[in-house]
Amino acid sequence: MSEKNRSFRGGSKYVLDDELAKIVNVSMALEMPLLLKGEPGTGKTMLAHAISESLKMPLIVLNVKSSMKLVDALYQYDTLTRLNDSRFGDSNRNVSNIEEYIRMGKIGQAFAGSDAV
Repeated sequence: MSEKNRSFRGGSKYVLDDELAKIVNVSMALEMPLLLKGEPGTGKTMLAHAISESLKMPLIVLNVKSSMKLVDALYQYDTLTRLNDSRFGDSNRNVSNIEEYIRMGKIGQAFAGSDAV
């Protein structure tokens, strides 16, 4: 079955009603995020784990805090390490390759795919 034709019908530890199944599958078909809102203990996290398990895809968990900034969830650029490497040259990193100084956050990992670190 191709990735586009996958559908979610529940998991080994999650029973799904028809309405929620439709919502999840429409979100998957449109390749759009599914944002869930609800009281604690209503099964939002369990649903995410069940979808991940069912589709055999990694689950990327982002715990949001009130002090969190969006850029922290996207990526972090280590300017101090790059400056230190350029000044002293005692690192194995290539200073001209900026990717060696970027660490992807959870949202960045999700956009970059499973290869992101």
